[in-house]
Amino acid sequence: RFVVLFLMLGVGFMLAEISLTQRLILFLGQPVLSLAVLLFALLVGAGIGSIYSGRFTSDKIIKVIAVVSISIVAMLLSYTFLLPLILDQLLGLDLVIRLLATVVMLIPLGFLMGFPFPLGIRMLKEMKMEEYIPWMWGINGIGSVLGSVATIVIAISSGFTGALLIGA
Repeated sequence: RFVVLFLMLGVGFMLAEISLTQRLILFLGQPVLSLAVLLFALLVGAGIGSIYSGRFTSDKIIKVIAVVSISIVAMLLSYTFLLPLILDQLLGLDLVIRLLATVVMLIPLGFLMGFPFPLGIRMLKEMKMEEYIPWMWGINGIGSVLGSVATIVIAISSGFTGALLIGA
């Protein structure tokens, strides 16, 4: 089950990241800027979430992973349907305001996405399975590569909205 967890974290993160990048390119108007802002917001949020995940006791790790995962799904589903409406309303504003709005919208998602990986690693440590930690890093990396390819394949057949929904 750890292999599935770390594989799906990599795949899901990439599906969400690439799909959101596509939406933000249209909103911010510049691909490089959109990617930089998205990565900044998601990684800052994930870093804060990763730090915050250390506050939970060992007996709550599985529950926290479950609750956070469901929250990520709910947030991605709401982004799928609400983000186009929000971005349309903000489209006429100055670029700086649109950049700030993007960061404000994405940091909470990154925060939640920052929980499962470190909690999974911590669970491995507590189960005395430290020797599998490098394998889980590798499996997560493989999941990220597969997620990148899967996003394009899904986007060609179902659009980036479909890819975002599958990422959720």
